Amino acid sequence: MPEKRKILALGEGPKHRKNQPFTLPLNVYKHTQDCIHCGLCLPACPTYTENQEEQDSPRGRIHLIKGLADGRIDPTPQVIKHLDLCLDCRACETACPSGVVYHQLIEGARQEIQLKGLGVKEKSKLLNMMLYHVFPYPKRLRLFLLFPRLLQKCKLWSTWLKFSKILPLSFAIKKMQYLLPSNGAVWPSELKPSQGIKAHHTKRLRVAFFPGCVGSFFNQEVNQQAIELLNQFGVDVVVPENQACCGAIHQHGGKVTQAVVMAKQNVATFKKMNESQSIDYICNTIAGCGAMLKDYAHLLASDEDFRESENFVGKVKDVTEILELLEIKPPEKKLNVVMTYHHACHHIHAQGIKQGPLKLLNQIPGLRLIPLEQEDMCCGAAGTYNLTEAEMAASLGKRKADFINKTGADSVIVANLGCMMQINAHLELSNYNIKVLHPITVLHRAYFG
Repeated sequence: MPEKRKILALGEGPKHRKNQPFTLPLNVYKHTQDCIHCGLCLPACPTYTENQEEQDSPRGRIHLIKGLADGRIDPTPQVIKHLDLCLDCRACETACPSGVVYHQLIEGARQEIQLKGLGVKEKSKLLNMMLYHVFPYPKRLRLFLLFPRLLQKCKLWSTWLKFSKILPLSFAIKKMQYLLPSNGAVWPSELKPSQGIKAHHTKRLRVAFFPGCVGSFFNQEVNQQAIELLNQFGVDVVVPENQACCGAIHQHGGKVTQAVVMAKQNVATFKKMNESQSIDYICNTIAGCGAMLKDYAHLLASDEDFRESENFVGKVKDVTEILELLEIKPPEKKLNVVMTYHHACHHIHAQGIKQGPLKLLNQIPGLRLIPLEQEDMCCGAAGTYNLTEAEMAASLGKRKADFINKTGADSVIVANLGCMMQINAHLELSNYNIKVLHPITVLHRAYFG
C-alpha cells in the first residue's frame, strides 16, 4: 500500500497540507476495498434517487475517494461537489451486503478536504458562523434567535419572510427562516445541570441525560417529557455539568479536530459523574446526537488517554431503547388518532433502531399507524445539510412531505430534531395541515394526558 496512506487518527495531522498527497487513514482506506460494486446501495441513496448520477451514489463516491487516495483523481471542485452532496444518511450501510462502513469513508475524505483547504467555501459567512460558532453553543443560539423569535411573537414573521425575498440573502439563509418553528418561547428555559431528578416509584435505573446543544433550544419540551416518563417508570435522571455539543456538526463537515475536542470533554464529564453516582446509561432524545455519541470509540480510537470511550459508547441509549428495556406497561388512556411514522436516518441506519419505537407506540389504545412510503428514505435534513445543500434538501423535503400527505394521517411521528424541523417546514410550504410530533410527545400524551 502506498506509503502516503500512513495511519492517522481522525482529527490528527498538520493544518496546512495543500501541496501534499490526498491522505486517508489506513483504517478508513480499507473500506474502499470492501465495496464489491454490486449497486444495491443505489436505490437506497437519496441523491442518486433524485438525479440518477453514478458519481452521486455511494458506489460512485467510494470510487472517487479511492481514486483521490491512490493519486489517480485530482481533487477538483467538481469531484468535491459530489462528495459534499452526500447526506451521510448511512442508508447505504443498511443496504450493503459487504458491510462497508461508508460514513467513516465520507467523513475521512471530508476531513482531508478541510485540512488541505480544498473545500468549497460556505455560501455565506453568516451561515458558516451559525454552523460552527452558534449552533453548538446553546447560550449563543438563544441570543442569535432572539430577534426572529420576537418577530414571530409580534406576528411580523410572515412579513419578514416576504420582505427577505428581495434581500440579497443566500438560498440557505432563506431556508433557515422557514426551518425556525413558529411555536416555542422567545427565551426557552434551559435544562439545568442537576444531581438527580428522582424516580416517582422504586428506582430501577439511574441515567445521565444528554439534552443536545440545538436540542437545548428547540427540543426542550421533548427533553422534559422524556424525563417525566423516565421518572414515572422508576428511573433517576441526572443532568451533568460541563456537557459539550456531541460534535456531529463538525464531524459531518470535515472539521474533525473540533469534534474530537468535544468528544473528549463529554467522555470526561460523564466518566466523572459515573464515578460519583454510578450511571447505568447515558440517555438522549435526538437520533443525530445518539448516533454521534455511539461513534466516539471510532473517533477517539488512537487516543491512549481516552480508551474509556468504549465504556462511554456502551452506555449510550436512545430514550426509546431505555423505555423498551423497562418493559413499561401500556397506557390506559385512549388517543383515537391516525398517525404515520418516518424513520430518522440516524435512528434506523446509524443505530439500528426500528421496531422499538413502533412497539411502544402500538401499545397505545386507539392509535392507528399508517405505513409511509419510503419510510426510511432521508428527508433532506441530515444535520445541517438542509442549509449547506439547500436545493437538494428542498427537493427531498418536498418529496417526503408529499408521501406523508398521501397517507391521510393527522400527524407524522419523527425521532430526530433536524428531521422534525425539515419535515414541518415542507409540510407548511406545501400547505399540508399535518402535525410533526416526537414519539416521546405521543407517549407522554398517552400516559399523562
